[in-house]
Amino acid sequence: MNEWITQAIHASGGVMTNLGAYMVRDQKGHPGVLSVHSTGRAVDLGFKDRKAALKFINTVARNANDLGVECILDYYPKPFGRGWRCDRQRWKRYVKRTIYGAPGGMWAHFEITPQAADSVIWVKSAFLKVFGEIPPKP
Repeated sequence: MNEWITQAIHASGGVMTNLGAYMVRDQKGHPGVLSVHSTGRAVDLGFKDRKAALKFINTVARNANDLGVECILDYYPKPFGRGWRCDRQRWKRYVKRTIYGAPGGMWAHFEITPQAADSVIWVKSAFLKVFGEIPPKP
């Protein structure tokens, strides 16, 4: 997971920042239901520039299978955010309160496969395939 986070921040050009990954806790708003953060396979990435973040978020969604992504939650859009899931391969805009913190949240939640969470080499290869060589910042 740590490598996925590092690669995501780098691929976004530093637009995305790590707000938190591994933590054993319940899903917000759902007492007794463990968050995927508890498995070490989820991260919340924050942003200040929505337009730049959206470019990264949508690129990840379009290439989710290659990047080992199972779920993306975007807390910003009204009325109640949106979610992308691997079982439907598309975005769903929520019309009722579904995710805690939406609308207006300046972050996105990413959940990845066990394979992606467990292999630094796999993650590096996946990001290289999708984003190409990313030059280091001067």
